[in-house]
Amino acid sequence: MKQIGLSVILIILMVLPVYSQEDPIIRPGEIRIDFKPQIHVIANSPSSGWYVTNSGMDKVFRKKDGQDRKYKLSNGEYLFTDLWFMPVSSLKLNLGLELAADYANTFYQPVNMEHRIQNEYFETFTKEELDKGIDFEKVKERFRLWKAKAEFRNSFLQARAYTGYGHGSWEYEGDMFGFYPEQWDIDNYRRVSGRPAPTAFEADWNMNFGSMNLGKLGVAAGPEPLWGNGISYYARYSYKLRYWVPTVLFKYENIDWGHKDEYIWATALTTKYYGLSRIPLEAGILFEPFRVNQEYTVTHKTDPGKGLAGTDYYVGTKTTDYWDALGGKIKASTDKVPAINKTTLTYTYLGKIAGNMQKIDLELEKKIQPYYNLYWQNIYRNPVEEAEVLILEGENSLSPGQPVTQPRDRNDPFWVNSKNREAFISTFCFIYDPAPANWIFKYYPNIVELWNLNTFKKTPFSFIFHYKLAYYPGTTDLEPYKNSKDEVLWPGEYDSTIKDRLPYPTVAGAWPLTRPLHLVTIVGEFSVMNNGLVVCIIRAGEDLASSAIAYSRNTYELISVTRLFNPSVTFIKYPLQVSVEYGYNVWGPEQWYKDLGCAIDHVYKASVKYNLDKNNELELAYTGARE
Repeated sequence: MKQIGLSVILIILMVLPVYSQEDPIIRPGEIRIDFKPQIHVIANSPSSGWYVTNSGMDKVFRKKDGQDRKYKLSNGEYLFTDLWFMPVSSLKLNLGLELAADYANTFYQPVNMEHRIQNEYFETFTKEELDKGIDFEKVKERFRLWKAKAEFRNSFLQARAYTGYGHGSWEYEGDMFGFYPEQWDIDNYRRVSGRPAPTAFEADWNMNFGSMNLGKLGVAAGPEPLWGNGISYYARYSYKLRYWVPTVLFKYENIDWGHKDEYIWATALTTKYYGLSRIPLEAGILFEPFRVNQEYTVTHKTDPGKGLAGTDYYVGTKTTDYWDALGGKIKASTDKVPAINKTTLTYTYLGKIAGNMQKIDLELEKKIQPYYNLYWQNIYRNPVEEAEVLILEGENSLSPGQPVTQPRDRNDPFWVNSKNREAFISTFCFIYDPAPANWIFKYYPNIVELWNLNTFKKTPFSFIFHYKLAYYPGTTDLEPYKNSKDEVLWPGEYDSTIKDRLPYPTVAGAWPLTRPLHLVTIVGEFSVMNNGLVVCIIRAGEDLASSAIAYSRNTYELISVTRLFNPSVTFIKYPLQVSVEYGYNVWGPEQWYKDLGCAIDHVYKASVKYNLDKNNELELAYTGARE
């Protein structure tokens, strides 16, 4: 196994939360501008016997006998400007620009916007030009947009055009099939892709005309309403009819995982019904005719040696039709089940080209006195059409020959992937909270992550125990993933971030697991030192890679399942925050590490942050990794 080590020290001076989604207070007729400077000083060092080189936005670590450990210092200066203007009470305008004066080199998460600005900026100069001095006509290359918004609000209409702002989903507006999902990870979108995202226009119109109400209309459209997708359009219309709330939805989106400039459209009719006492019902039907009348391969096992090319499989073909584009969903909740405060049962059916899935979801919630809460969710799902298998024409392992049939990829009309493969997933959450009036979570229930915990709670002690069991007895087809250039790839396609390397070989899908996986998360919150808070989190267990590449025996450095141990302790007492974290066999810092099955053996993190005032902070952070 290769051994790679690195250490990073990071100092940040005078910073504000750059990606905060909370608008500042501004009155009609006022102009406000915020300056958010950042100064980074970073010391990097690979372990002894290793050296590091640049490969585009990536870092490549190579072994070199006799190479001494040497720390190299670099600094970066960045200025974020944030301009606000409210010409009238109903209209708010915002523009945010970033100026990068220099870049502080980092080994950990080297793919970032400032690195990209530095690379592109210096490529515009020759060494002689740099020696003579900077041509200020080219300084504009160092300015980049990081957000912008024009927002209009009155009693019946809310509209905004924006880029670099997150948005919520339409889940609570009748969107049972996820037409318009939430997009909140805007820091990651810009850092990886090099552009602010999402970018769209949204409007919600309460159609009131005097005493007459004609319902509610919502639209969203733009160059990139969902990160990675191209120009797309979404609409929903709902109208309340006493106990009924029917909703019509439509989408027409440019998908990033299909062929170039390929669109997918769908429409749905959903409804909520409140006529039954204490049993609200939701139901919906879906029509998504994606790649109708397209052939696909199906494989069936037969007698040994009696199949195609002497294999054990018979290979045939089918064609998708409009029946495969239909889907349906029904959801019912009640508090009438004995000994249970709330029971929710959901059944979903999605035809082959509408999602290829059947799913049953049972959720149980129980409050034991005021301070104790139990949540238990059980999901069973399986695809309508099973995954395709990899069959090679030869029997010699050294020369297996060409594939007779293989898992479905970019060219097929549907797939079995990590979202619809056969699975049984059971999640149990126990919460002890002696101050239930102040919710222990920040945004979503029963998601146990530091970003979702309410760190402003002031209780002597609160506790969360979260356990997840996941069993995947079914196989998958192939599944797309993103690389560090924000390119969407399917296994077997050439990756432009890897030099002098052929495409991955033909791979099978993810093979079935023979046993369940277990993952435990424990959280303890302690109030200390007069309004100080200590948050202890321990995650231990197993986690699954996403892409089929991780299951290929030809890529020895990748793993399909990691057995991780990840404790952390955070102390918070304004203006001070101290955090330490250790990770053993955790996925790497980017999503593509989990997609491809790249785990890091050891990660060490420590940070100290001090708020000088509400606008300035000082942070010292250390990150060390060994793989």
